[in-house]
Amino acid sequence: METFLDGLFTEIMIVIVLGALGGFAAWLRNIKNTQSNACKRLWRLEKAFTLFVKMELNQTKRDHPETNTEEIEAVIEEILSED
Repeated sequence: METFLDGLFTEIMIVIVLGALGGFAAWLRNIKNTQSNACKRLWRLEKAFTLFVKMELNQTKRDHPETNTEEIEAVIEEILSED
């Protein structure tokens, strides 16, 4: 009877450990997907912000042609070339 209980206890512990490892693996997969989605959203946000800055710069050039925008244009080009 004692060996039966020892064997049953061992099997239950194995099931618990395997279940915990499976849960941990699923949690890690979820974290990876969340991180991937966040990176994609951040990339889109960066592109949208860069587009907004370029549009604003073009509008500034039209409204104030005497304004020197070369420094801003250089920064924008540097940011765009980093991709």
